[in-house]
Amino acid sequence: MLCFHHHFVPRAALFFAASSAFFVIGAKAQAPQSQTPPPTTPQAAPQVTPQAAPPVFHAPSPQLPGLQNSFEKKEIARVRIHNTRGGLIEGSRDGGQNWETVGHIVLPVAKVNPNAYLAAKYAQTGSVAATAVNAMHIKAGFNQAQKRGIIWSLIPSADTAAGRISMQSEIGSPGKALAANAAVSPDAAARTDIPGGTGLFGGAWTPFVGSSVWLDAKGTLTQVSDGYVPKAGDVWQILIEQPRRYPTSITFENRTDGLVTAEYRGQAPQPIARVIRPVGGVGRFIGSYFSEVGRVRANHPGVIDLSTSNTGRVGSFQIVPEQHAREYGVPFTIPQYLILAPLEGGPELEGTPPLFYGYIRPRFELNDLNKPLMEGLLGRFSVEFKRSGSDEWTSENWWMEQGSELYPWMNGAIGTVTHIRLRFPFTYNEQ
Repeated sequence: MLCFHHHFVPRAALFFAASSAFFVIGAKAQAPQSQTPPPTTPQAAPQVTPQAAPPVFHAPSPQLPGLQNSFEKKEIARVRIHNTRGGLIEGSRDGGQNWETVGHIVLPVAKVNPNAYLAAKYAQTGSVAATAVNAMHIKAGFNQAQKRGIIWSLIPSADTAAGRISMQSEIGSPGKALAANAAVSPDAAARTDIPGGTGLFGGAWTPFVGSSVWLDAKGTLTQVSDGYVPKAGDVWQILIEQPRRYPTSITFENRTDGLVTAEYRGQAPQPIARVIRPVGGVGRFIGSYFSEVGRVRANHPGVIDLSTSNTGRVGSFQIVPEQHAREYGVPFTIPQYLILAPLEGGPELEGTPPLFYGYIRPRFELNDLNKPLMEGLLGRFSVEFKRSGSDEWTSENWWMEQGSELYPWMNGAIGTVTHIRLRFPFTYNEQ
Protein backbone atom coordinates (compact mmCIF):
# COMPACT_ATOMS: atom_id res chain seq x y z
CA MET A 1 0.00 0.00 0.00
CA LEU A 2 1.20 3.49 -0.28
CA CYS A 3 0.64 4.05 3.27
CA PHE A 4 2.88 2.76 6.02
CA HIS A 5 1.38 1.25 8.93
CA HIS A 6 3.91 0.10 11.40
CA HIS A 7 2.65 -2.10 14.21
CA PHE A 8 5.17 -4.46 15.81
CA VAL A 9 3.85 -7.74 17.16
CA PRO A 10 6.63 -9.93 18.60
CA ARG A 11 6.93 -13.29 16.83
CA ALA A 12 3.83 -12.57 14.77
CA ALA A 13 2.89 -10.93 11.54
CA LEU A 14 4.01 -7.34 11.22
CA PHE A 15 2.15 -5.41 8.56
CA PHE A 16 3.62 -2.39 6.91
CA ALA A 17 1.08 -0.84 4.62
CA ALA A 18 2.82 0.86 1.78
CA SER A 19 -0.19 1.87 -0.25
CA SER A 20 -1.27 -1.30 -1.76
CA ALA A 21 1.24 -3.76 -0.47
CA PHE A 22 1.56 -5.44 2.88
CA PHE A 23 5.03 -6.03 4.23
CA VAL A 24 4.90 -9.09 6.47
CA ILE A 25 7.72 -9.96 8.84
CA GLY A 26 7.92 -13.06 10.94
CA ALA A 27 4.81 -14.81 9.63
CA LYS A 28 5.01 -18.51 8.90
CA ALA A 29 4.71 -19.23 5.19
CA GLN A 30 5.54 -21.79 2.58
CA ALA A 31 9.06 -22.04 1.26
CA PRO A 32 9.78 -20.09 -1.93
CA GLN A 33 9.29 -21.88 -5.21
CA SER A 34 12.83 -21.10 -6.29
CA GLN A 35 15.99 -20.36 -4.36
CA THR A 36 16.86 -16.68 -4.21
CA PRO A 37 20.55 -16.17 -4.91
CA PRO A 38 22.39 -14.63 -1.94
CA PRO A 39 24.10 -11.29 -2.42
CA THR A 40 27.74 -11.34 -3.45
CA THR A 41 28.83 -10.22 0.03
CA PRO A 42 26.17 -10.43 2.73
CA GLN A 43 26.46 -7.46 5.07
CA ALA A 44 24.94 -6.45 8.35
CA ALA A 45 22.59 -3.49 8.41
CA PRO A 46 24.05 -0.15 9.57
CA GLN A 47 24.07 0.12 13.35
CA VAL A 48 22.12 3.01 14.83
CA THR A 49 20.83 3.94 18.24
CA PRO A 50 17.18 2.87 18.74
CA GLN A 51 14.93 5.92 18.59
CA ALA A 52 11.43 4.50 18.68
CA ALA A 53 8.84 7.03 19.73
CA PRO A 54 5.16 6.60 20.60
CA PRO A 55 2.83 7.49 17.71
CA VAL A 56 1.49 11.05 17.92
CA PHE A 57 -0.71 13.01 15.55
CA HIS A 58 1.26 15.33 13.31
CA ALA A 59 -0.58 18.19 11.65
CA PRO A 60 0.44 19.39 8.17
CA SER A 61 2.69 22.43 8.22
CA PRO A 62 1.03 25.81 7.51
CA GLN A 63 3.73 26.23 4.84
CA LEU A 64 2.54 23.18 2.94
CA PRO A 65 0.05 24.74 0.46
CA GLY A 66 2.59 27.35 -0.59
CA LEU A 67 5.32 24.75 -1.08
CA GLN A 68 3.02 22.51 -3.12
CA ASN A 69 2.20 25.44 -5.42
CA SER A 70 5.75 26.77 -5.62
CA PHE A 71 6.78 25.36 -8.99
CA GLU A 72 5.55 25.78 -12.55
CA LYS A 73 4.07 22.77 -14.33
CA LYS A 74 3.21 21.73 -17.86
CA GLU A 75 0.59 19.22 -18.94
CA ILE A 76 2.10 16.10 -20.50
CA ALA A 77 -1.08 13.99 -20.61
CA ARG A 78 -4.55 13.62 -19.15
CA VAL A 79 -6.83 10.72 -18.35
CA ARG A 80 -10.62 10.46 -18.62
CA ILE A 81 -12.41 7.78 -16.58
CA HIS A 82 -16.08 6.79 -16.94
CA ASN A 83 -17.16 5.39 -13.56
CA THR A 84 -19.61 2.81 -14.83
CA ARG A 85 -19.37 -0.91 -15.43
CA GLY A 86 -17.47 -1.31 -18.70
CA GLY A 87 -16.77 2.43 -18.77
CA LEU A 88 -13.90 3.66 -20.87
CA ILE A 89 -10.58 4.76 -19.40
CA GLU A 90 -8.98 7.02 -21.99
CA GLY A 91 -5.78 9.02 -22.35
CA SER A 92 -4.97 12.19 -24.26
CA ARG A 93 -1.62 13.78 -25.08
CA ASP A 94 -3.01 16.95 -26.67
CA GLY A 95 -5.09 18.54 -23.92
CA GLY A 96 -8.19 16.43 -24.52
CA GLN A 97 -8.62 16.98 -28.26
CA ASN A 98 -7.99 13.34 -29.10
CA TRP A 99 -8.36 10.27 -26.89
CA GLU A 100 -7.11 6.70 -26.99
CA THR A 101 -8.39 3.73 -24.98
CA VAL A 102 -6.25 2.77 -22.00
CA GLY A 103 -8.65 0.30 -20.33
CA HIS A 104 -12.08 -0.10 -18.77
CA ILE A 105 -13.81 0.03 -15.40
CA VAL A 106 -14.75 -3.49 -14.32
CA LEU A 107 -16.51 -2.45 -11.13
CA PRO A 108 -17.37 1.21 -10.45
CA VAL A 109 -16.94 2.89 -7.08
CA ALA A 110 -19.76 4.55 -5.13
CA LYS A 111 -18.28 5.32 -1.72
CA VAL A 112 -15.21 6.78 -0.06
CA ASN A 113 -12.88 5.56 2.65
CA PRO A 114 -13.13 8.09 5.51
CA ASN A 115 -10.16 6.60 7.37
CA ALA A 116 -7.33 6.70 4.82
CA TYR A 117 -3.61 6.11 5.40
CA LEU A 118 -2.12 8.88 7.54
CA ALA A 119 -0.05 10.57 4.83
CA ALA A 120 -3.18 11.30 2.78
CA LYS A 121 -3.77 14.34 4.98
CA TYR A 122 -0.81 16.07 3.33
CA ALA A 123 -2.40 15.88 -0.14
CA GLN A 124 -4.72 18.53 -1.51
CA THR A 125 -8.41 17.69 -1.82
CA GLY A 126 -9.29 17.05 -5.45
CA SER A 127 -5.90 15.60 -6.31
CA VAL A 128 -4.05 12.29 -6.55
CA ALA A 129 -2.89 11.44 -3.03
CA ALA A 130 -0.85 8.35 -3.96
CA THR A 131 0.46 6.88 -7.21
CA ALA A 132 1.79 3.34 -7.54
CA VAL A 133 2.07 0.30 -9.78
CA ASN A 134 -0.68 -1.37 -7.76
CA ALA A 135 -3.06 1.46 -6.84
CA MET A 136 -4.01 5.09 -7.17
CA HIS A 137 -5.65 7.02 -4.33
CA ILE A 138 -7.58 10.28 -4.77
CA LYS A 139 -8.33 12.67 -1.92
CA ALA A 140 -11.96 13.71 -1.46
CA GLY A 141 -11.67 15.56 1.85
CA PHE A 142 -10.48 15.44 5.45
CA ASN A 143 -12.05 13.56 8.35
CA GLN A 144 -11.60 16.02 11.20
CA ALA A 145 -12.79 13.60 13.88
CA GLN A 146 -10.26 10.91 12.97
CA LYS A 147 -7.59 13.31 11.65
CA ARG A 148 -7.45 11.28 8.45
CA GLY A 149 -7.81 11.97 4.78
CA ILE A 150 -10.90 10.78 2.90
CA ILE A 151 -10.11 8.96 -0.34
CA TRP A 152 -11.37 6.73 -3.09
CA SER A 153 -9.15 4.55 -5.22
CA LEU A 154 -8.48 2.92 -8.56
CA ILE A 155 -6.84 -0.50 -8.71
CA PRO A 156 -5.39 -2.61 -11.53
CA SER A 157 -6.13 -6.18 -12.52
CA ALA A 158 -4.02 -9.25 -11.79
CA ASP A 159 -4.10 -12.66 -13.47
CA THR A 160 -2.29 -14.63 -10.76
CA ALA A 161 -2.98 -15.40 -7.12
CA ALA A 162 0.25 -13.69 -6.08
CA GLY A 163 -0.76 -10.60 -8.03
CA ARG A 164 -4.14 -10.51 -6.32
CA ILE A 165 -2.42 -10.80 -2.94
CA SER A 166 -0.49 -7.67 -3.89
CA MET A 167 -3.76 -5.77 -3.87
CA GLN A 168 -5.31 -7.35 -0.79
CA SER A 169 -5.15 -4.14 1.20
CA GLU A 170 -7.09 -2.34 -1.51
CA ILE A 171 -9.96 -4.77 -2.06
CA GLY A 172 -9.94 -7.09 0.94
CA SER A 173 -9.39 -10.83 0.97
CA PRO A 174 -12.33 -13.26 1.18
CA GLY A 175 -12.63 -14.55 4.72
CA LYS A 176 -9.95 -12.19 6.03
CA ALA A 177 -10.25 -8.79 7.62
CA LEU A 178 -8.27 -5.89 6.28
CA ALA A 179 -5.35 -4.60 8.30
CA ALA A 180 -6.49 -1.98 10.79
CA ASN A 181 -5.07 0.82 8.71
CA ALA A 182 -5.21 -0.57 5.20
CA ALA A 183 -5.14 1.99 2.43
CA VAL A 184 -8.78 1.71 1.46
CA SER A 185 -11.94 -0.04 2.52
CA PRO A 186 -13.79 -2.56 0.34
CA ASP A 187 -15.99 -0.95 -2.30
CA ALA A 188 -14.13 2.39 -2.04
CA ALA A 189 -12.01 1.36 -5.01
CA ALA A 190 -12.96 1.24 -8.68
CA ARG A 191 -11.55 -1.93 -10.23
CA THR A 192 -10.07 -1.70 -13.71
CA ASP A 193 -8.96 -4.20 -16.35
CA ILE A 194 -5.55 -2.50 -16.62
CA PRO A 195 -2.75 -4.86 -15.53
CA GLY A 196 -0.65 -3.73 -12.58
CA GLY A 197 2.50 -1.94 -13.68
CA THR A 198 0.93 -0.52 -16.87
CA GLY A 199 -1.38 2.26 -18.03
CA LEU A 200 -2.46 4.33 -15.02
CA PHE A 201 -0.28 2.17 -12.79
CA GLY A 202 3.24 2.58 -14.18
CA GLY A 203 2.65 3.38 -17.84
CA ALA A 204 2.46 6.63 -19.79
CA TRP A 205 -0.80 7.58 -18.07
CA THR A 206 0.56 7.41 -14.51
CA PRO A 207 -0.14 10.60 -12.51
CA PHE A 208 2.04 12.42 -10.01
CA VAL A 209 1.16 13.01 -6.38
CA GLY A 210 -0.83 16.24 -6.63
CA SER A 211 -2.21 15.70 -10.14
CA SER A 212 -5.55 17.49 -10.11
CA VAL A 213 -8.81 15.52 -10.46
CA TRP A 214 -11.88 17.03 -12.14
CA LEU A 215 -15.51 16.11 -12.62
CA ASP A 216 -16.33 16.14 -16.33
CA ALA A 217 -19.95 17.11 -17.04
CA LYS A 218 -20.12 16.80 -20.82
CA GLY A 219 -16.88 18.69 -21.25
CA THR A 220 -17.35 21.18 -18.41
CA LEU A 221 -14.66 20.53 -15.79
CA THR A 222 -15.08 21.23 -12.08
CA GLN A 223 -12.36 20.22 -9.65
CA VAL A 224 -13.37 17.64 -7.06
CA SER A 225 -14.08 19.46 -3.78
CA ASP A 226 -14.35 18.58 -0.10
CA GLY A 227 -17.24 16.20 0.62
CA TYR A 228 -17.43 14.64 -2.84
CA VAL A 229 -18.56 11.01 -2.99
CA PRO A 230 -18.22 9.20 -6.33
CA LYS A 231 -21.31 7.69 -7.89
CA ALA A 232 -21.96 5.46 -10.87
CA GLY A 233 -22.01 7.47 -14.07
CA ASP A 234 -19.55 10.13 -12.92
CA VAL A 235 -16.76 11.01 -15.33
CA TRP A 236 -13.38 12.20 -14.06
CA GLN A 237 -10.40 13.77 -15.72
CA ILE A 238 -6.92 13.64 -14.18
CA LEU A 239 -4.42 16.23 -15.44
CA ILE A 240 -0.88 14.84 -15.48
CA GLU A 241 1.40 17.83 -15.13
CA GLN A 242 5.19 17.67 -14.89
CA PRO A 243 7.40 20.36 -13.36
CA ARG A 244 8.90 22.63 -16.02
CA ARG A 245 12.23 22.65 -14.21
CA TYR A 246 13.08 19.00 -13.72
CA PRO A 247 16.10 17.50 -11.92
CA THR A 248 18.34 15.08 -13.72
CA SER A 249 18.78 13.09 -10.51
CA ILE A 250 18.41 13.04 -6.73
CA THR A 251 21.17 11.35 -4.69
CA PHE A 252 20.92 10.04 -1.12
CA GLU A 253 24.09 9.60 0.95
CA ASN A 254 23.30 6.40 2.83
CA ARG A 255 24.75 7.34 6.22
CA THR A 256 23.61 9.19 9.30
CA ASP A 257 23.82 12.94 8.60
CA GLY A 258 24.28 12.21 4.91
CA LEU A 259 22.95 14.78 2.45
CA VAL A 260 20.19 14.39 -0.08
CA THR A 261 21.00 16.46 -3.16
CA ALA A 262 19.09 17.34 -6.32
CA GLU A 263 21.03 17.94 -9.51
CA TYR A 264 19.76 20.12 -12.33
CA ARG A 265 21.34 20.32 -15.75
CA GLY A 266 24.31 22.68 -15.76
CA GLN A 267 24.22 23.31 -12.00
CA ALA A 268 26.01 22.02 -8.93
CA PRO A 269 24.05 19.58 -6.73
CA GLN A 270 21.65 21.35 -4.33
CA PRO A 271 21.08 19.96 -0.79
CA ILE A 272 17.36 19.36 -0.15
CA ALA A 273 17.27 17.10 2.95
CA ARG A 274 19.44 15.04 5.27
CA VAL A 275 19.52 11.38 6.30
CA ILE A 276 18.90 10.54 9.96
CA ARG A 277 18.56 6.78 9.49
CA PRO A 278 20.36 4.97 6.64
CA VAL A 279 18.75 2.00 4.95
CA GLY A 280 20.33 -1.41 5.42
CA GLY A 281 17.95 -4.00 4.00
CA VAL A 282 15.21 -4.97 1.60
CA GLY A 283 11.71 -6.05 2.58
CA ARG A 284 8.52 -7.65 1.33
CA PHE A 285 6.46 -4.66 0.29
CA ILE A 286 4.16 -6.78 -1.82
CA GLY A 287 3.14 -4.10 -4.32
CA SER A 288 6.64 -4.55 -5.78
CA TYR A 289 5.18 -7.66 -7.43
CA PHE A 290 4.10 -5.36 -10.29
CA SER A 291 7.35 -3.40 -10.50
CA GLU A 292 10.82 -4.01 -11.90
CA VAL A 293 14.40 -3.91 -10.64
CA GLY A 294 15.63 -0.37 -10.04
CA ARG A 295 12.27 1.35 -10.47
CA VAL A 296 9.96 3.54 -8.42
CA ARG A 297 7.10 1.42 -7.11
CA ALA A 298 5.13 4.11 -5.31
CA ASN A 299 5.10 7.73 -4.22
CA HIS A 300 2.82 9.58 -1.83
CA PRO A 301 3.22 12.45 0.65
CA GLY A 302 5.00 10.15 3.10
CA VAL A 303 6.95 7.65 0.98
CA ILE A 304 9.12 6.82 -1.97
CA ASP A 305 9.14 3.04 -2.48
CA LEU A 306 12.02 1.75 -4.63
CA SER A 307 11.82 -1.74 -6.12
CA THR A 308 14.73 -4.18 -6.15
CA SER A 309 12.79 -7.14 -7.57
CA ASN A 310 11.66 -8.33 -10.97
CA THR A 311 7.99 -8.34 -11.92
CA GLY A 312 6.37 -11.40 -10.36
CA ARG A 313 8.55 -11.34 -7.24
CA VAL A 314 8.74 -8.95 -4.28
CA GLY A 315 11.50 -6.82 -2.82
CA SER A 316 11.84 -3.09 -2.15
CA PHE A 317 12.75 -0.51 0.47
CA GLN A 318 11.21 2.81 1.43
CA ILE A 319 12.30 6.40 1.91
CA VAL A 320 10.15 8.23 4.47
CA PRO A 321 10.20 11.67 6.13
CA GLU A 322 10.87 11.85 9.86
CA GLN A 323 7.55 13.17 11.17
CA HIS A 324 5.55 10.64 9.18
CA ALA A 325 7.77 7.83 10.47
CA ARG A 326 7.35 9.00 14.05
CA GLU A 327 3.60 9.40 13.68
CA TYR A 328 3.37 5.73 12.83
CA GLY A 329 5.73 4.84 15.66
CA VAL A 330 8.29 3.29 13.31
CA PRO A 331 11.25 1.86 15.26
CA PHE A 332 14.32 3.48 13.74
CA THR A 333 16.14 0.15 13.98
CA ILE A 334 14.12 -1.49 11.18
CA PRO A 335 16.61 -1.77 8.28
CA GLN A 336 14.13 -1.45 5.38
CA TYR A 337 13.62 2.31 5.81
CA LEU A 338 15.74 5.31 4.85
CA ILE A 339 14.47 8.13 7.09
CA LEU A 340 14.94 11.77 6.14
CA ALA A 341 14.77 15.06 8.02
CA PRO A 342 14.71 18.64 6.76
CA LEU A 343 17.85 20.72 6.42
CA GLU A 344 18.46 22.93 9.42
CA GLY A 345 15.81 25.63 9.45
CA GLY A 346 14.04 24.08 6.46
CA PRO A 347 10.37 23.14 6.14
CA GLU A 348 9.07 19.70 7.06
CA LEU A 349 9.29 17.20 4.21
CA GLU A 350 5.87 15.55 4.38
CA GLY A 351 3.91 16.33 1.22
CA THR A 352 6.57 18.65 -0.20
CA PRO A 353 8.36 18.74 -3.56
CA PRO A 354 10.53 17.33 -4.94
CA LEU A 355 10.56 14.13 -2.88
CA PHE A 356 6.99 13.71 -1.68
CA TYR A 357 4.89 15.78 -4.06
CA GLY A 358 4.67 16.56 -7.73
CA TYR A 359 7.99 15.31 -9.12
CA ILE A 360 8.17 11.51 -8.87
CA ARG A 361 5.93 8.84 -10.36
CA PRO A 362 6.30 5.06 -10.85
CA ARG A 363 6.80 5.48 -14.59
CA PHE A 364 7.99 2.22 -16.08
CA GLU A 365 6.38 -0.32 -18.35
CA LEU A 366 7.89 -3.49 -19.77
CA ASN A 367 6.39 -2.96 -23.22
CA ASP A 368 7.82 0.56 -23.57
CA LEU A 369 9.99 -0.82 -26.35
CA ASN A 370 6.84 -1.06 -28.46
CA LYS A 371 5.96 2.59 -27.91
CA PRO A 372 7.38 5.91 -29.13
CA LEU A 373 10.92 6.28 -27.81
CA MET A 374 10.50 9.62 -26.08
CA GLU A 375 7.35 8.51 -24.33
CA GLY A 376 8.64 5.12 -23.31
CA LEU A 377 12.31 4.61 -22.57
CA LEU A 378 13.04 8.29 -21.93
CA GLY A 379 10.03 8.67 -19.65
CA ARG A 380 11.31 6.22 -17.07
CA PHE A 381 12.70 6.78 -13.61
CA SER A 382 15.55 4.49 -12.58
CA VAL A 383 17.46 3.71 -9.37
CA GLU A 384 21.20 3.06 -9.05
CA PHE A 385 23.50 2.15 -6.16
CA LYS A 386 27.12 2.81 -5.30
CA ARG A 387 28.89 0.54 -2.80
CA SER A 388 31.75 1.24 -0.41
CA GLY A 389 35.12 1.18 -2.19
CA SER A 390 33.64 1.58 -5.67
CA ASP A 391 32.87 4.52 -7.94
CA GLU A 392 30.61 2.42 -10.17
CA TRP A 393 26.84 2.93 -10.22
CA THR A 394 25.00 -0.40 -10.49
CA SER A 395 21.51 -1.86 -10.49
CA GLU A 396 20.79 -4.39 -7.74
CA ASN A 397 18.41 -7.35 -7.83
CA TRP A 398 17.26 -8.38 -4.35
CA TRP A 399 14.03 -10.36 -4.35
CA MET A 400 11.99 -13.17 -2.88
CA GLU A 401 8.90 -15.11 -3.83
CA GLN A 402 5.51 -13.74 -2.83
CA GLY A 403 4.43 -15.28 0.50
CA SER A 404 7.84 -16.56 1.58
CA GLU A 405 9.58 -15.68 4.81
CA LEU A 406 12.13 -12.87 4.84
CA TYR A 407 15.52 -14.31 3.93
CA PRO A 408 17.96 -13.35 6.75
CA TRP A 409 20.51 -11.82 4.38
CA MET A 410 17.91 -9.32 3.08
CA ASN A 411 18.11 -7.33 6.34
CA GLY A 412 21.70 -6.41 5.39
CA ALA A 413 21.48 -6.44 1.59
CA ILE A 414 22.10 -2.69 1.33
CA GLY A 415 24.60 -2.60 4.20
CA THR A 416 27.59 -1.54 2.07
CA VAL A 417 25.66 0.86 -0.18
CA THR A 418 27.02 4.37 0.31
CA HIS A 419 24.86 6.24 -2.23
CA ILE A 420 21.45 5.76 -3.83
CA ARG A 421 20.64 7.74 -6.96
CA LEU A 422 17.19 8.29 -8.44
CA ARG A 423 17.51 9.26 -12.10
CA PHE A 424 14.74 11.38 -13.57
CA PRO A 425 13.34 11.15 -17.10
CA PHE A 426 15.17 12.99 -19.84
CA THR A 427 13.73 16.39 -20.80
CA TYR A 428 14.88 18.59 -23.68
CA ASN A 429 14.10 21.90 -22.04
CA GLU A 430 11.94 23.62 -19.46
CA GLN A 431 9.33 24.94 -21.89
